[in-house]
Order: sequence, then C-alpha cells, then structure tokens
Amino acid sequence: MMGRSFHWMDRRSVLVELDGLLPPGGAVALVGPARQQGEPWQPDAQPWQPIERRVCEEFGLDIHAAARSFHATGEHHSGVLAGSPFGSLESRVFSRRLTWDVDGLIGLQLSYSYSSPARLGDRLPAFVEALRRALLADNPAGRWEQRLTTEVLVARRPGR
Repeated sequence: MMGRSFHWMDRRSVLVELDGLLPPGGAVALVGPARQQGEPWQPDAQPWQPIERRVCEEFGLDIHAAARSFHATGEHHSGVLAGSPFGSLESRVFSRRLTWDVDGLIGLQLSYSYSSPARLGDRLPAFVEALRRALLADNPAGRWEQRLTTEVLVARRPGR
C-alpha cells in the first residue's frame, strides 16, 4: 500500500519488483486524491493554499518538485498500473467534509516532503510562526472547510 509516494518512484520498475515480491493473490493499493471529472487537481484549489505557497516560497522551499516529478510523464497512476503485471484495476472513491484549524493546517504542511521538519532544520520554529501569522491574517477565525475526495486504487494481477 502506498499513499502519495508513488509519484516519487520509478513507477514501472517498482511494479516489476513488486510482482516478484508479492505472493500469488497479492495486490498493490494506492491511496490519494481522486481525479474528478471536469475538476483537475489545482495547487491552489483550497483557500489556504496560496498563503502556504507564499510562506514556503519566502523560506525557499520548492513546492513544485513533487508536481514536476508526477507530471513528468503525463501518465496517471491508473495508466501505469494498467500496463504493469497488476493490470486488473478497481477504484473506490470516498468523500467527506473536513474542518481545518490553524494547527491542523500547519501539521499538514509539515507532513509534505518539501516542507518537512527535517528539510526546515533550525528554521522550523520561524516557519511555523510565519505560517501561523499568515493564515490568521487571511482568516482571523482560523477555520477552513474542505470537501476531500480520496481514491483507493487496487491493482491485481489479471485473472486473480
């Protein structure tokens, strides 16, 4: 099972290796944001994202590294999986509403590879404070709503 890490890998090579490692009946599962018809994922889709992006840029963090890696081939994960030993695909989509507060958004931001505590090092306290100030300046109530749509993509070997 992989979360939002598959885009960092040489996806085809990983699937070939997994084919040799997983037992018969084994499957690959990817969990991540769902592609919605007519609504491609946009980096500033949520109201807090432009604020986070601005603070990250002030700290010299490359927020576009993951997107460049993912979009380098232009092929969605389902296309890569369909052409792999795990070509039998099943998708389930789940939706829910989330309410974020400032601490939740800061925690979310720190979970990304490009703005992780390890990447920030001794700049971590200053980054957290700058992000907190910027978020509250934009929304003094400190609460944001989000409709989150997640896809679980299960890929099995055909015929199993």
